Amino acid sequence: MELILDSAIKLIVGKGYSDTSIKDIADDADFSRASIYEYFTTKEKNYVRTVENYTNLFSERLLEATKRASTVIDRIGVFLDEMRTMINVKPHFFQWHFI
Repeated sequence: MELILDSAIKLIVGKGYSDTSIKDIADDADFSRASIYEYFTTKEKNYVRTVENYTNLFSERLLEATKRASTVIDRIGVFLDEMRTMINVKPHFFQWHFI
């Protein structure tokens, strides 16, 4: 499912939500459309799941990282480090998140 979500993000950032179809996502993820529909019955449900998945991932990473920081300055540094890490791990995340 991760591959499907990553493909959806990449395509939505590149083409826009309206111009990205389930077929596009299936082709990019190297799945059949029928396989995609086993996970998501609509593009909207795919989008919502992607929002939940990556927002939760980022939030969890931030919570864990900031627990280790004792000062406000340290927390800001950890926050920025986590943003950089997230950009490296999920390059389209921030572009997609703020569309």
